[in-house]
Amino acid sequence: MKAMRNFWAREWLMRDIGAKHGTNDVSTIIKIAQTAGLLSSNAEMTEAGQIYVTTNRHRVEVLKHDTIVYPI
Repeated sequence: MKAMRNFWAREWLMRDIGAKHGTNDVSTIIKIAQTAGLLSSNAEMTEAGQIYVTTNRHRVEVLKHDTIVYPI
């Protein structure tokens, strides 16, 4: 159960960063999050990333309606 929660939290984090920086390039989003200390070098959520998601999770309803397409 915790793995799924972490997956969706990281997914939300990446969508939020992509929306804020106007990009849908996953590599760029990961680099931005790593530079900010929100993701580790292997793209796992850091404690700072978890705090960010917890602090900003009220915006999930807003982002639910956004369409961000990630390239395959």
